[in-house]
Amino acid sequence: MINKSIFVDTNILVYFKVEESAFFEKTCKQLIDLHDSNKLFISNQILREYWSTMTKLPNSTNINKVNIINEDIKYFKKIFSVLEDLQTTSDKLFTIAELYKVRGKQIHDANIVATMLENNIKDLFTHNVKDFERYKELINIIPLE
Repeated sequence: MINKSIFVDTNILVYFKVEESAFFEKTCKQLIDLHDSNKLFISNQILREYWSTMTKLPNSTNINKVNIINEDIKYFKKIFSVLEDLQTTSDKLFTIAELYKVRGKQIHDANIVATMLENNIKDLFTHNVKDFERYKELINIIPLE
């Protein structure tokens, strides 16, 4: 039985795939536990951010590394439900941005919140708790423990 819908942040996907990360084991365990009894979501923004992050890592210009990143994205599309940005999501984003005085790169986190709200998802699994604390009246944060 599905307990709830949970949106997964980019950093969780990165830690899930980078074995050298200090958070690798913790992320794998918690992500698997959450996946067992919840429906997990990401968005195309999360996939773009994953690509961006992973291609900045050492040796990421290697064609084999790019192929692996592409395979990771295909895998994520199979195990997570991928949400699309809708016009109504953009409208919600700019309302949130104005209300919460969003500036610069903070717009990306605000878009995650808008996407969640547009899809009636209240829970966010992230390691970047601090980035989302301003939205605590809108969403629940599930921190990487």
